[in-house]
Amino acid sequence: MNTATLADLECAGVVFISSKRGFTLRYVRYYEAMLLRNFVSARGADWAQKDVFDDGDGSGWQGKEFPFDMRKRHSHAILRVLAVQELEPLGKHLDVYVEEDISESALRTCDDHLHKRVYPPANSACVAELVGDGHEKALVRCSGGRGLPGGKVLKRPSAARKFAGKALTKKPAAAKTRSKPKPVAKKTAAVKKPAGTKAGTKRIAPRSLHHNNGWFMLLTTSGRVVAVTEQSAPEGNDVVKSTILRVLPQYPRVNCFMYDKACSVMPSALLDDQFNQIKYWVGDRLHAQKHVAEQCFSWFRGYSRIFNEMSPSRHRFFVLYFVAKHNSMLSAGDTDHLGHPAAVASKVHKKPSGHYPCA
Repeated sequence: MNTATLADLECAGVVFISSKRGFTLRYVRYYEAMLLRNFVSARGADWAQKDVFDDGDGSGWQGKEFPFDMRKRHSHAILRVLAVQELEPLGKHLDVYVEEDISESALRTCDDHLHKRVYPPANSACVAELVGDGHEKALVRCSGGRGLPGGKVLKRPSAARKFAGKALTKKPAAAKTRSKPKPVAKKTAAVKKPAGTKAGTKRIAPRSLHHNNGWFMLLTTSGRVVAVTEQSAPEGNDVVKSTILRVLPQYPRVNCFMYDKACSVMPSALLDDQFNQIKYWVGDRLHAQKHVAEQCFSWFRGYSRIFNEMSPSRHRFFVLYFVAKHNSMLSAGDTDHLGHPAAVASKVHKKPSGHYPCA
């Protein structure tokens, strides 16, 4: 169990991940920044360390193999420092266990704190428009290997689906009567291959991995993320409305919601008194290449390859933390990570004076 505070780690300048092994705090901070801005994964850090410190003859580090799993320990060190940093103000840093994921209770407390105290801008009372969009590239693995309702599942190849449960139940007598054995051999080989193996297709799913359906985010027109929700079901009206209602009380002047599927959400929302505050439901006219949500997700999807390999708890924590970092950089005027910095801050879409029909 962790007993150190952030001040203890900074004073020592080292974070230990076991009684004998640790990393300097500067190392952790460096690779945290590399992960944030350059998408350098633990696998990449592991490769770089071995490549640079290898003696050139394949003998490893200083003439011998690395004494521990660099990739695994590297990940634990970064997680421990960030977890202590974020959870100490909430009194949850003692719930962090070395070489283990953050507990669900601590993660829920962190999520609630970020949405209430960190994500909202200083001038939240002046925010009049919110922009929503879903992202299905960064997918959280489902615990226990079972998918959530509507979750993403790697499907079996089409040929395997075609023959599974059909051809294998038929008697092969007709095939034995053929005069040319070669075509029969190819056909039966394709039939007998189990699901998940090659069956006349190049795209193969070696195993069934169950994931959620990505993330849904709400942003201001300046690009600041004010809410992020894990999609346990495919993006639809339920997740959109629940995310809006979660933060709407914090923004009393919001009367416009911009979303590419606004026409789908609006009919049911108009029947709910909780959405009386929103007068304008703006559709596809704002969902273009320089759409503020699209700009944010063009940055966010860069983490997909890294986040999708993480455990569910670690994935959720890094999404919440990096959203907070994105907002912090945006407030400081640093928008380089978005790819098109001028597109986010320079253009603010105004609501129409009259009725705005769904596109």
